[in-house]
Amino acid sequence: MKQLPNSELEIIMIIWEYNRPVTRMEIEERGRHLDKTSVLAYLKRLEKRGFVEISKEGKNNIFTSIITEQDYMKNESKRILKEMYHNSLKNFVCA
Repeated sequence: MKQLPNSELEIIMIIWEYNRPVTRMEIEERGRHLDKTSVLAYLKRLEKRGFVEISKEGKNNIFTSIITEQDYMKNESKRILKEMYHNSLKNFVCA
């Protein structure tokens, strides 16, 4: 699992916050002021990375998180420990 850029991380965190499938408009309501085109582009990237599944419900696209917040945070914690502290909990605690 790769680290997400801040813009995509913000979008997936909004989806996690809802804790259910959401529409683009629901994401825009909770996110910083992004235009529709940007939100859709970030959601498309998240789909390509395997973080989000897109389905149709009537005229609306529905976005569902595939990766849980806990799984992502666990992976990021391991990555930070490895990259910044050479897998040393001692170095991490000392920092």
